[in-house]
Amino acid sequence: MAPPTQPSKTDSSPPVVAETEAVEMRKTNNTAPVVTQIKVSLRYGGDLLAKDDGKWTPWSKFMKLELTMSGLYEYVFDPPEIPHCVHEPRAYHNWQLNNRLASSFLMLGLSELECNLADNTIDARSLWEYLQA
Repeated sequence: MAPPTQPSKTDSSPPVVAETEAVEMRKTNNTAPVVTQIKVSLRYGGDLLAKDDGKWTPWSKFMKLELTMSGLYEYVFDPPEIPHCVHEPRAYHNWQLNNRLASSFLMLGLSELECNLADNTIDARSLWEYLQA
């Protein structure tokens, strides 16, 4: 199977928001963004996955626990909606950072060969789906 590719940024157009509503959203976004940046203090501590070694099941169970403990589980299995990049720029930026963090965390659990095959710029959910296939 070919490695996953970066999802298209034109998949959906942003919703139309009235300017007065947009101004209010930006005010709220600057003081309390809908999405906060996740800080991870744990490092992946399990075995490295080589897809052809037949250890997907134990690796995936351990990785799910690690993702839960680090606060990144949702970005892999049930990603929150991406905030509007214009009307909620801080929340959008935080979402992007959290998604890259989740992808990087997954990459830390891969063998060198798997790291070379997987593209670490893709979203975390697509990376998991690639590894699972």
